[in-house]
Amino acid sequence: MPITKVIKTIYRALSAHANIDDDAKYAIQKCISEFIPFITTWDNKQRHQDSSSTITAMDVLSIMNILKFVYYIKLTLLLNNYRAQDLNIALCNMGYFCGTS
Repeated sequence: MPITKVIKTIYRALSAHANIDDDAKYAIQKCISEFIPFITTWDNKQRHQDSSSTITAMDVLSIMNILKFVYYIKLTLLLNNYRAQDLNIALCNMGYFCGTS
C-alpha cells in the first residue's frame, strides 16, 4: 500500500494536532502490506474449497472472524451501512468521525 494512503488513513484516526514519526509510518505500512496478503491467502483457500472464484468483502470479514480478528468484525456493520449510503452514520455509531468532513 502506498505510504501516502497509509498516512492519510492514520491522520483520519488521530486528533488534528497529533504527529507521527517517520519510522512509525513505515512500520504501519509494512504491517498493512503483510496483513493484506495474509487475509487474502486464507480467503483464497476458502474460495478453492467452495469452488468460487470471486472474493467478496463479506468473505474477507468471515475469514477475519475465523482468524480471531474479532475487533474488525465491526467492519461488517460499516460495510452494510456503507452499501446503504450511510457511511457517516455508520462511523458515528461506531464512535468515529462524528460530523461532516
